[in-house]
Amino acid sequence: MDPMQPRDPEVSMFESKRPLPAAERDGFRHRGFSFRKKAGTTRTHLSKLMWQSHQDWLRLGTSCLVRQFPKLGPKPVPDDGRGYQYSPSVSDPDDFSFILVGDTGMNSPGQYLVSTAISHQTVYPSDFCLILGDVMYPAGGAEGYRYGLLEAFRHYKKPILAVPGNHDWYDQLEAYRRFFISGDIPSHLSSEYAWASPQLPNWYYYMDFGNALRVICLDTGISGELAQNQEAQLDWLDGLLETAGPRKVILVTHHPLYSLTQRPHERRLRQWLLPRLKKANVVAVFSGHDHSYQRHVVAGCHHVVQGAGGASLHPLPDSAIVVNPDGTRTVLQKQSAFWDKHYSFIHCQYRSGQLTCTTLSAHEVPGYRLDRFVL
Repeated sequence: MDPMQPRDPEVSMFESKRPLPAAERDGFRHRGFSFRKKAGTTRTHLSKLMWQSHQDWLRLGTSCLVRQFPKLGPKPVPDDGRGYQYSPSVSDPDDFSFILVGDTGMNSPGQYLVSTAISHQTVYPSDFCLILGDVMYPAGGAEGYRYGLLEAFRHYKKPILAVPGNHDWYDQLEAYRRFFISGDIPSHLSSEYAWASPQLPNWYYYMDFGNALRVICLDTGISGELAQNQEAQLDWLDGLLETAGPRKVILVTHHPLYSLTQRPHERRLRQWLLPRLKKANVVAVFSGHDHSYQRHVVAGCHHVVQGAGGASLHPLPDSAIVVNPDGTRTVLQKQSAFWDKHYSFIHCQYRSGQLTCTTLSAHEVPGYRLDRFVL
C-alpha cells in the first residue's frame, strides 16, 4: 500500500482493512506500540499506520480553513456570574499534580504511547489532564472524538480538560462543546466509553488553586489570531490579570507566541498578549500546535510548546530570530536534539506554592526526562 495514499477516515487503525503481517502485529501490545528499540522508530512506519499523510492533512486543513474562516463561530456560553471559572477536583489544593499535553487527536501510535504512559497513576500520579488543543484530527466530529479522545484515553481514569485547537474549530466547535461543555454526548458513545464530561463553563475559562496559582485557558481560534470572540476574550483576560493579585499566573493557549518554526500567527499573538503579560505575574505560557517540545525563556517568562502528544512530529531548526512588538529581537535555540524526536508530555507537580514541571518521553515507562523547570 502506498503510504501517501489516504485511507478511509471512518476506519480506525485498529480496524484497518489492510491485513498486518505477523512482524507488524507484534508491535501492537498493551503498552501501545514498539518504540523501545530506538527512540522515534517503530516496527511499522507511522506513515503506514496513519490513514493520511502530512501533505493530506495540510490540504484538508486548508480547505476547512477556507470554508470556515468567514464565520465568526458560536457565541460564548452565557456567564453564570463567576467569569467562566472552573474548579477541578484535586486531592489537595496545596499538593496536587496534573498532565499537560497537546495535539493528541491523531489516533496514532504516538498518541497511544502518551495515553498509556499517563494512565500509569503509580508512576505519574495526576488529578487531571489538560489537552493543549487539537483534541481531534482532522476536522472535529463526534465520531472523530470517539477515536481521538474516548478510545485513546479510555484507560486514563481522571478528568480530561482541553482548550480548542484549530482542528477542533473546523466544525465550529460542535463536537468540542458536546464533549467538554454540555455533556450531550451521543448515547452509543456515552454507554460504550462512560465518558465523564468535565462540563467546562466555556471554551475559554480559568482555574484558581488557592491564592497562589491562576491558570487562564484562552481560545486562539482557527487562525491563531484570536479571530473568534477576540474582543470579548481580551477584555475577559484583562479582568483576570488585574484581579490575579499575588498569584502566579499561567496562560494556556493552543497557538504559541514563540516557536522555532516561526508561523505567521505568532507575530499577532505577541502584539496582543505580550503587553498584557507584563501587567501580572505571568510565569509561563503553555501551548501546542507545533508538533514538538520546546521551551524558551523570554523576559523571565517560560514559553513552552508541548505539541508532541500524538500527531506526526515536526523537525525543528537549530535556531530562529524573532522580532518582538517593541522592535527588539529574541534568538531562540533548539537546546536538545530530543525536542522533535520523542512523543512526550509534561507532568506538573504543585506543592508549597511551587510548580515543578517535568517533560517526559512517552516511549518507555518510566520515560526519559527531556526537561525540568520550576515556576
